[in-house]
Amino acid sequence: MLNSKKIIKSSKGILICATILSALLSFSSCVGYKNIVYKDVDETFSGDSVTKICIDLSFGNFTISTSKDDNFKIEAKDVPENFAVGVDDDTFRIDFNNKKNYDLKKLEKANIKLYVPEDVYEKIEINSGAASGSISGISGEDVDISCGKGYIDITDMNASEPVEINCGVGNIDVNDSIFDGLNLELGIGSFVYNGTINGDINIKNGIGSVTLNLENDEDEFKDKYDIDVETQNHAKITFNN
Repeated sequence: MLNSKKIIKSSKGILICATILSALLSFSSCVGYKNIVYKDVDETFSGDSVTKICIDLSFGNFTISTSKDDNFKIEAKDVPENFAVGVDDDTFRIDFNNKKNYDLKKLEKANIKLYVPEDVYEKIEINSGAASGSISGISGEDVDISCGKGYIDITDMNASEPVEINCGVGNIDVNDSIFDGLNLELGIGSFVYNGTINGDINIKNGIGSVTLNLENDEDEFKDKYDIDVETQNHAKITFNN
């Protein structure tokens, strides 16, 4: 009987300790969220020296479109304190990388609008992470786009070199665009392209879905360029659309 009582007391002690620990962890988490400062950003940067664009996002919603002048303009709401934007030598940068214990529900409400001067940039690099948004009217030579698990809608993009696209579980739709080649790596997401591709096409697809509706003439395309497709699932390419 004595051993039984000791076991009961010991069990109660463990339960009390576990309850206290859980409460402390919960409190600590809440305090961490409360101490994080969120802000709005409304800034303009001269585009005179900019030849490259580098955008690194994690969460939220974004739009990237052309500006009415030669300046970069950023309008961001509800972004965390480490959201950074500016011009570094010849590169316009946005860094919204989740490096702290942020409240993910709060981050998902972040809204970023970027207006870019019309130009043909040497390098455009966009890593959207879990963010979702749209890109329109942007042109570049070397274009590299990565999508984690968000959604990107791309319209009227011109690239004078093969475009590198890497998409994990997200979705990317491209419309009314002209690429000088395409190198696509897709996990389990989807990729749809409606436009022209004047270059080789290389596709590595896991179990995702790939659809290319090309405006190119089929015979002319196959005379000039190569198509290499590695896929475990759906990959459809049509011409003369």
